[in-house]
Amino acid sequence: MKTKEEFGYCDHIGILSLNAQRLVSFYTKNFNFKFTQVDKLAMPLVKKIFELNTECCFFRLENKKIKIEIFQPMRKPLKSVKSKLGIHHFGFVVKNQKEFLKRLKKKGVSILIIKRNKHLIYFVIDPDGNKIEIRQLP
Repeated sequence: MKTKEEFGYCDHIGILSLNAQRLVSFYTKNFNFKFTQVDKLAMPLVKKIFELNTECCFFRLENKKIKIEIFQPMRKPLKSVKSKLGIHHFGFVVKNQKEFLKRLKKKGVSILIIKRNKHLIYFVIDPDGNKIEIRQLP
């Protein structure tokens, strides 16, 4: 029988929001998350991940068990943005990313590959279209 560690665990949740500061405040005050990072994502990357034509501010919060990644579009939102708000994806960490993805691909599971800087981001798409980011165990 495979151990839990071989299959991995959820390590983060990605949320698309029109008011990231409100969410940062909520999670730091009520759930003991610590603010750890702010960054800007370029439009080409945001288009690939969220299908939005804008840059995004990116905020990371962490506690002992999980991270929250909050993405806020930098341009005034279009109506299409509102339908994408909320939880966008969750991150799943596995022991051997390459083998895990290979196994899923053989089973016919959809995989979205996005280039970010010099590395690749892998999203598995479930039957309902939900995205699961597959990351390598550190």
